Amino acid sequence: MRPWLTCSTTGVSASAFRALSRWDHAKKVPPQWGPSWPGSRAESQPRPVTHDARADPSRANATPGEDLLADASRGAGGDTRERANVSQQEDVLAKPSSGAGGDTRERARASPLEGFLAALQFLTRLPVPEGVYRFETSVAWFPVVGLLLGGVLALADLGLRALAVAPLVESTLLVVLLLAMTGALHADGLMDTCDAVFCHASPERRLEIMRDPRAGAFGVVGLVCIVALKIAAVNALPSALRPQLLTLAPGLGRWAIVLLATIFPYGRAVGLGSPLKSAATPKALAIASILPLAACAVVGPPGLAAGALTAVTALGLGRWLMRLLPGLTGDCYGAACEVVETVVWLSGGLVLLPRPSV
Repeated sequence: MRPWLTCSTTGVSASAFRALSRWDHAKKVPPQWGPSWPGSRAESQPRPVTHDARADPSRANATPGEDLLADASRGAGGDTRERANVSQQEDVLAKPSSGAGGDTRERARASPLEGFLAALQFLTRLPVPEGVYRFETSVAWFPVVGLLLGGVLALADLGLRALAVAPLVESTLLVVLLLAMTGALHADGLMDTCDAVFCHASPERRLEIMRDPRAGAFGVVGLVCIVALKIAAVNALPSALRPQLLTLAPGLGRWAIVLLATIFPYGRAVGLGSPLKSAATPKALAIASILPLAACAVVGPPGLAAGALTAVTALGLGRWLMRLLPGLTGDCYGAACEVVETVVWLSGGLVLLPRPSV
């Protein structure tokens, strides 16, 4: 029978038969060589291309014969539908936070604990249960995490006083403890911000300087000044308000982050702080303001004065940075947190109440 007659009766071209023969040969490669043994025929064949059934819906209804021809044309490839199922399983494993309960956003809104754990994971180095938490729900919890850090400082202060540690050494240990609990996250932002804003450059160039992982002279000097001021301020806190202000300052510092992220524009198209900017909505700011303002009210007039001073300091710093940069960045948020903490402790020791008599 003539070749053209054979092809017309079967509906399959001669090239398809050659592909089928190559596919059959690849399956029969000796197992001790393997399909990629150097110099083997299978190695010279093109590698199989994984077909994603989701990207080509028309392949979902393909007949077994069509699947066979498609696999033969790719070499020693497996079943397309099976590969698609594996790809779907990988997608599920890549998104463990979505779970099997439906849309991830609905689940995140239904679980306030997840937002708290996300904030704790992002802002601190404290142990957090393993998992992937959605950052969008964490912004409102920033001040809560700050108050938690402040509470740890207050407890550590009581323990150090019970051990009769020298006041200056005690204040230094408290400041170092706060840096350790946060992993110096905000201190790093302070250094990058100082390097950028204190140099003579264009706004765009300042953003590039912020991305430089190396610390410059302005950054080192800025960090040394902030740490020294914190140690002096904590040492000067009056005993009557020492636990309260140790607790308030970190909470107000993280509240300032939410305030700046909500009010001022972001300086980059995409950056590490862009998820924070997207999640910092007026509603998130309102929720984030409840607990720190309530804590200020409980402390009394000194606490309310510290809250007002925090707002003035954060807004003034934000407006000043906007004159130097196209917009704020994550480094600016960290710098604001460090500055607010320092101002609150300084106000407690030097302004709100007279220094205790020796």
